[in-house]
Amino acid sequence: FIDPSKALWIGLSVLVVSCPCALGLATPAALANASLRLRSLGAIVRGDNTIEGMSSVDTVVFDKTGTLSSGDYTCEEVRPLARYSAAQCFRIAQVLQSFSDHPIARAFSKTAPIDGDSPLLQQLQKALASEQSLIPQTVSGQGLRYKLQDQELRIGQQSFIEELVGVTEWPNEPWHWLGLSYGDQLIALFGLRDELQPDAIQVVNYFKACGLPTVLLTGDNSQQARQIAARLSIDEAHYGLTPNAKLDHVFKLQQEGHRVLMVGDGVNDAPVLAHATVGIAVAQATDLARAKANIVIADQSLQSVISAHQLGLLTRRIIIQNLSWALAYNVLAIPLAVMGLVPPWLAALGMSASSAVVVFNSLRLQTLSLRQR
Repeated sequence: FIDPSKALWIGLSVLVVSCPCALGLATPAALANASLRLRSLGAIVRGDNTIEGMSSVDTVVFDKTGTLSSGDYTCEEVRPLARYSAAQCFRIAQVLQSFSDHPIARAFSKTAPIDGDSPLLQQLQKALASEQSLIPQTVSGQGLRYKLQDQELRIGQQSFIEELVGVTEWPNEPWHWLGLSYGDQLIALFGLRDELQPDAIQVVNYFKACGLPTVLLTGDNSQQARQIAARLSIDEAHYGLTPNAKLDHVFKLQQEGHRVLMVGDGVNDAPVLAHATVGIAVAQATDLARAKANIVIADQSLQSVISAHQLGLLTRRIIIQNLSWALAYNVLAIPLAVMGLVPPWLAALGMSASSAVVVFNSLRLQTLSLRQR
């Protein structure tokens, strides 16, 4: 109605100016650069929304063994309680633990076999060598059991052992104690030592400084586990949990509206890693834990957990900046194009420039300091 000869060019300018390239690139460009940055820091991201999810977590849940502690157990003490010697009990434990991939099993495997022959050990080795034999059964978070001549041979946590032998008094020394039982008799106790990860205190203190509550969920019910929780100043700790109990606790947190970050490594952590808002599997995690986690840390350091959280916060900031710029550009440029003040060539330049601004702003995630929040 105003000037039909300009309608085509004005319409073309409006279409070009309003192309939503910048809006479409705002989030994926930032997430892609954040994933690349995190990979360069020793962590692999799985899932499109992982980095974004890191920026929204408000509760941090840790496993203990192999996560906050090294999981490099050493056997400090053997207490025989029946007719078998310490060496004989240790050899029986070695044979049973050779069928486990739990970090505790390494406390027995890294000690060379010693001379501890006994009739019970001979029976165990003969039964395991039989073609019809089944291997010892792993009870997740509890221990190992094996049916031997109509009696059950067990090694594991106090509650697991006391299912057969009844309530007994266990040592108070600050080790992780395992029991060895045959039938209804407790025949030995093993005191294991586990050290903190070098940067465990730093990681916990970082999240506490961010105002995020920290929770420890562990299957370990020993005094050593309580000492570690106290040393780290964990806000809330639960001990002697089964895998299902860990999962139930995380479900409860989520039902209360919390967004949970779970850091773990074991087979019993896999369900929790899968159901948490973000799951992080640390170095030396089991294959199942790695498969279920959103982020897999490749090196031995827990620093990547801190980096992932800081990068999540930075990424959210960059996404907000990208969206703000893209919206501002469209709000300003479209009315000018409608009024015929933007020729098509300038509209094309503006559209390209707006997309370039978003891309280059996202590239800043490769170099921005992770000390920023």
